[in-house]
Amino acid sequence: MPVVAKLMILVTVALIATVGLLVTEWRTHQLSRGASGAKAAVAVLLIGVLISLLIVR
Repeated sequence: MPVVAKLMILVTVALIATVGLLVTEWRTHQLSRGASGAKAAVAVLLIGVLISLLIVR
């Protein structure tokens, strides 16, 4: 399996986990500006990495 495909799988799983954590916090009303903001920043970073991997591929 090529390295780019492995990285795409890894980034996709990490993005799904991050969005899942944000949704769980939103549903339980445990949103805090610092923690949720950090998770949102990670999600945006992962989306950027995923897009760049798709372009490279």
